[in-house]
Amino acid sequence: GVAADVAADAVAADLQKSTGIRCLSATLMGARALGEAYTANDVPSLVMLKVDDTVECGIVIEKKIFTGMHQLGGKLAHMVINFGGYECTCGRQGCFEAYAGVAGLKRIAAEAGVQDVETLTHATLFGMTTPEAECAQKTYVKYLAGGITNIINLFQPNELVLEGPFTEV
Repeated sequence: GVAADVAADAVAADLQKSTGIRCLSATLMGARALGEAYTANDVPSLVMLKVDDTVECGIVIEKKIFTGMHQLGGKLAHMVINFGGYECTCGRQGCFEAYAGVAGLKRIAAEAGVQDVETLTHATLFGMTTPEAECAQKTYVKYLAGGITNIINLFQPNELVLEGPFTEV
């Protein structure tokens, strides 16, 4: 939350003062995105998107972690991609995470008629070749691509790093 982020900023400031070394406070994904920006062909702006149970994002613009006001920038999991769509854990409807996360994957698969969705993962769904699974795969990719397109349109990054279990398929 905001209080934890303010506390992390205070710790970083105190460390910087006592060590003389620049210290940053960042989410794990923000820090990973910054590291990727420096190591991946030294790109100035990058978005790192991790999709698994949840959706997490790290954003780097001009070699700086984007945190936004109150350290809440980059919370793209709750960007609405389908108004009135699936209910999200945040209480809203149609959030990116409600479609791209595992819960969304399972719901999309169930609606397409895929059996045994309780244990379904990205890898198992994308390893299936039934007509129902192929329908679910296309629907899932449509929503994932919609969210990613929004992210690209918003931030115009030099690079997008996609991470998650579906990248191992």
